[in-house]
Amino acid sequence: MAWYLVGITIMDIQEYSKHFELESKHFWFEGRRIILAKRLKHILKDKNIKILDGGCGTGSNFSCLTDYGIVFGADNSRIAIQFAKKQNKKLVASTIENLPFKQNAFDIIVLLDVLEHIELEHSALLTIKKTLKNKGYLIITVPAFNFLWSSHDKANHHKRRYTYIMLKRTLQQAGFHIEKLSYISFFLFPFIFTVRVIRNFCFLKKTTSDLAPANNILNNILIFLYYIEAWLLEYISFPFGTSLLCIAQKY
Repeated sequence: MAWYLVGITIMDIQEYSKHFELESKHFWFEGRRIILAKRLKHILKDKNIKILDGGCGTGSNFSCLTDYGIVFGADNSRIAIQFAKKQNKKLVASTIENLPFKQNAFDIIVLLDVLEHIELEHSALLTIKKTLKNKGYLIITVPAFNFLWSSHDKANHHKRRYTYIMLKRTLQQAGFHIEKLSYISFFLFPFIFTVRVIRNFCFLKKTTSDLAPANNILNNILIFLYYIEAWLLEYISFPFGTSLLCIAQKY
């Protein structure tokens, strides 16, 4: 889960540290990487490409992305950059709206749980489009459904959550052609929905994100479900989930 911050608090630093410690094995991050890798295999014809991980956070995606090309990272948080440097030196401290790269610089740009942090999303997507090569791909994940809004979103400085129609319209207005759009974390949805409804109904308030270590057995079961989900995405699009995945192309 990438970060996109201007002001830094002690809680932010704690959240960064938590992410860095958990993201290599936690089912949420591993599941997203499984889906990402499957989609990259689907769209790539060769591996001699340049990839930008926009809003790279502490760098949890680098291990996956480096299998497919030369990876650069950008993030607005210098704290995140310090963590990410442990895995990749090709980093810049930058907002998405002001990426310091030439036009047509990258074959693929990924924004994994980043767009929801950006106030001026249209401006950011136009910058992404300029930075992509012609026929280059943008791969996006975002949190889904406002009724799932919780302290997790507040702790992660989210501006919004998305629906299928909302994300489709946002990308089309920026001039992208959508290749694949689907909800993801389909199997996780009933549990997340139930927990958040109970919390809201019982007025149980938190001040931190939901990210926490998972029992090893449960963690492995959920990772296995993400493998199933990644395979199914080759053939279908899910009608709901806790997140959305979009593969879009620049023409």
